[in-house]
Amino acid sequence: MTQSLPEPLVSRLTEALELSGLSKSELAKSVNKSPAAVTGWFNGTKKPTAANLKSIAKALGTDIAWLEGGEGAGPTGDHRRLREEYEAKCRWSFRDAPADGGRDYGNANVWAFDPTVAVMTKDILQNCRDAKRPGATCVEVTFRVIRLKGEDLEEFKRSIAWEQLHAHLEASSRVDQRLGRLIKHKLAQLGSDQEMLLLAVEDRGTIGLIGNETGEGNFAALVRNNLDSNKQEATSGGCFGLGKAVLWRMSAFSTVLFGSHLSEPTDEGLSRFRMMGKCDLTWHESDGECYAGPGWYGRAEGGLTVSCWDNPTLLDDLHLLREDTPGTTALIVGFHDPSSSEPRTAADLAKDIRAAVADWFWPDLALERMKVTVEVWDGRHRKSGGEVVADEYREEFVDAITKWQNEELVEKFVKSGDVVCVPVKLNIPKRRADPKHPAGEHEATLLVRYAGEEPQSSDSRLYELAMFRGVGMVVKYLSLRHVRIGALPFHAALLCGNAAVRPGEEPTSDCREADRFFRTSEPPSHNNWTNTPDLSAEYHRPTKKAIDDFIAEVKKAVGEIVRPSTEELDDGPNAIKELLTIGDEDPPPERPRIYRPEAELLSDSSWRITSRVHVRPKPYRWRMKPVLLFDVESGSRPTVRWRKLEPVKNCEIDAEGFLVMDAETRQATFVAESDPASHPVDAHEACVVLDLHKCSQLAENE
Repeated sequence: MTQSLPEPLVSRLTEALELSGLSKSELAKSVNKSPAAVTGWFNGTKKPTAANLKSIAKALGTDIAWLEGGEGAGPTGDHRRLREEYEAKCRWSFRDAPADGGRDYGNANVWAFDPTVAVMTKDILQNCRDAKRPGATCVEVTFRVIRLKGEDLEEFKRSIAWEQLHAHLEASSRVDQRLGRLIKHKLAQLGSDQEMLLLAVEDRGTIGLIGNETGEGNFAALVRNNLDSNKQEATSGGCFGLGKAVLWRMSAFSTVLFGSHLSEPTDEGLSRFRMMGKCDLTWHESDGECYAGPGWYGRAEGGLTVSCWDNPTLLDDLHLLREDTPGTTALIVGFHDPSSSEPRTAADLAKDIRAAVADWFWPDLALERMKVTVEVWDGRHRKSGGEVVADEYREEFVDAITKWQNEELVEKFVKSGDVVCVPVKLNIPKRRADPKHPAGEHEATLLVRYAGEEPQSSDSRLYELAMFRGVGMVVKYLSLRHVRIGALPFHAALLCGNAAVRPGEEPTSDCREADRFFRTSEPPSHNNWTNTPDLSAEYHRPTKKAIDDFIAEVKKAVGEIVRPSTEELDDGPNAIKELLTIGDEDPPPERPRIYRPEAELLSDSSWRITSRVHVRPKPYRWRMKPVLLFDVESGSRPTVRWRKLEPVKNCEIDAEGFLVMDAETRQATFVAESDPASHPVDAHEACVVLDLHKCSQLAENE
């Protein structure tokens, strides 16, 4: 039995289609559905799903609420007419070179960050969160990695006035400077591949690019001005105005476009479908004219290029069209990973973005203050994607903060997953800048979760402390691997400032003051709490010492919590029980394991290691690679070379430098010395870890 659509819905669909100037087949292509399905919607025999209605509303330039019930903004007009309108009025214009002949070979802000996908993701989400609309409980962000080729690429080039832009890109590529060389390489790559990646980042629950064309406001701070942070609150994420530069750094053509609906209108009463683009180039010469570097894409108004308004077709053609709610969509043109020497696929880049979202923003994701989706698109067609779930990547940390939120805490570890919570005091120095306040104290919240014998992935951040404040972004992961000899395995989180306030409660004055103090102590990359010039200028001493003393107290507290118990625990960690074993009462492990190594630092700064390998006796031989790693606070531990590797008992060294353990052997002993030339830092200033890699069983004839 065929279900008929309500007549008003059919008529509104028809009206919107007629005003859009699209045919049914063009609509079908736009919403990624068959022409037969679209025909069914319009003759009333098939009902579009909620997801289909959302796609239809976007393609036809109307609100989904208007399609469903006649409420909200109706169709905006003929796509062909609107396209002709923006093609006639929009242009690229570049700033003239200064009259004094000075040359600026690029924006130094762009080079202030490590050019990685993780750093980009961190800065973008921080800025989205800082733009949260008053009263909004959650900021929603969607990352779309879009692959353009063929007709889709040509349509995008026409919409962005590529011919005009290309002339300036080509001119900049002839300037033998860092940015010029990059653009030259990427233009050649585009010419050979005939393919381009875009990254669209759409936020919702935010204020949008409010403000007039020049002066103050979010719009001018982002699109016009340099080093303009323009944050809403004193405890927002950034205070240097440098974070936005990462958008242009991730563009192969140093070009970023913006589309926005504003939460409050400009002085002219404009608020919907704002569009502006910026290309940040070096000084260059084109057609006999010299240009300072930056250029803007928008509506020509005399000698100035300003925002284009109320043209949904323009935003749609530029992959900027968004839901009709306040917020901003940024589009990175020629999205790439500058840190990679090899081209990255859209799927690979999306995977990196997902991992970075969870790694740095799991507090906000877990407390439902942020929702992030990552998608991969092929032209106008969505190929894959979904919401980022924090505990997919950082399950242990999410479990800790959830148990703190639900007050499911213990006084000491008993079983895996137990969470201990203790306060740690920060002495806040007296503030000399406004708003002034006397010296005070703040109690941060330290959460330590017992990992027990839970299986751990190589990037599980075991023995690490996640440090963050009220913005819900992890500032730093601090390695506490050597916080105590024989420490129980753990993950820890340090909630400072407003982050120490339980959901639903209001922050106290000391929480706000601590949040401001830590914000001021963050460098432009927001990856540490340290002594910045602003911290010294705004606070009386001690500043750096206050942070150092605080971190020392945190380490001390963690060390007490993870102290190995002297009680007999049947479910305790094997490594701890093995260290406490008297004689050989406990059976050796199933796989080879380093057992009670002895280390000596020699006069030439090399490490001399004598160690046993412990394993359950088997009728076959084991082959393994002893490796020495220098321990570092964060990131992977660098491996050093052996200067000497010698067997002592029940083993031999093969031609490839592997240790081969005799069959039916319980223990083998070897001695090794590191090569000081391969040490990443002075051996006197580092700790080392001995490990076994590539363990495998050998057949009888091997």
